[in-house]
Amino acid sequence: MRSLVTALTFSAACSAFAAAPTPPSSTQIAAWSPEEINEMGPTIQKLLPVTLKGGEQAYLASVAYENAGRNFWAGYLLVRPQIGEARSLEEFGGQYNQIRTLDDYSDSHSAVIIGGSGSGQGSSASSYSLVVFDGWSTTALFTANESDNTGNCGTYVERDCEGNNVFINVFEGDSNSKHIGLAVTNVKYHSPDAETTPYKYSHESELVFVENPVTSLQPAQE
Repeated sequence: MRSLVTALTFSAACSAFAAAPTPPSSTQIAAWSPEEINEMGPTIQKLLPVTLKGGEQAYLASVAYENAGRNFWAGYLLVRPQIGEARSLEEFGGQYNQIRTLDDYSDSHSAVIIGGSGSGQGSSASSYSLVVFDGWSTTALFTANESDNTGNCGTYVERDCEGNNVFINVFEGDSNSKHIGLAVTNVKYHSPDAETTPYKYSHESELVFVENPVTSLQPAQE
């Protein structure tokens, strides 16, 4: 089943921060990365400017690793040119390394949606989080999960086939708002045997409000 589909309409720009400087090159990022990361043969697929708490300009890189197992080929690097260091986000990645933004117009982003995914023995599990960064620490403002067992289910193994897909829409928020609204729809599917019985679908929706990172991550005014 397909992974997360995110339709984002949030249009707030992080105007409180200066325009992003020239991004670091792949050679610079490699020089700042730990030796064990470079030994995995990383290829940077996307490099996005992100603003850390307090205003430090950094970058988030989605990375594919050539010399890694099938459950570890994807990941993220947080790159901090100000201190000349890059580190992996250990709790994310695996088989997923996409970066989704809340808007397409900001010079730098205070929050992004990233995720992690893994599979084995006919089942898979994924998670997607709206995160902010404070130094090397990553804080999830919201997390949604998906799962699927269609490769190991049915009458033969006496296990029902089931899973779910999550859809997230950002529907409220601007640079002056204290909160961002998320419309979250969770679509579930179930069948006693997918080869013989069509899936039955159900869904549930909820509204979630999270703290707006544009306002919450700005330094306090004296």
